[in-house]
Amino acid sequence: MVVMTAIFLTEIIGPMLVKVGVKKAGEIGMNVTEEDLIKTYKVADVMNTKPTTIVQDLPLQQILEVFSASDSVYYPVIDNQSRIIGIITIADIKEMFANRGVAGWLLACDVAEPVLDKTTPQQPLEEAMARMR
Repeated sequence: MVVMTAIFLTEIIGPMLVKVGVKKAGEIGMNVTEEDLIKTYKVADVMNTKPTTIVQDLPLQQILEVFSASDSVYYPVIDNQSRIIGIITIADIKEMFANRGVAGWLLACDVAEPVLDKTTPQQPLEEAMARMR
């Protein structure tokens, strides 16, 4: 009976308390959209600061091992000085398997798409997204 009473009171009082909390927070009547949020962010707010990277001379077989150990979709390819030189996607690897004759001797630098643009952590996210379109 005590449990039933507690559940009943929670069902009755809970929604009223939520309304009071939202009102005190000043969030009643706000219509916040995804675009509104994007305008408030910088690239640093949403970027992955420790992405899984692939070294430029990594063979295709080892690239597949990296893919299987991570849940990323895009993998930066870096040179020996840790500078980004390209990007490899799962779609890029799938294309390589269509031509099995060369797959055995391909390296990451052979498969990577070149980097067309870069951004900085301080750049507004809205600007960075506009540049990528």
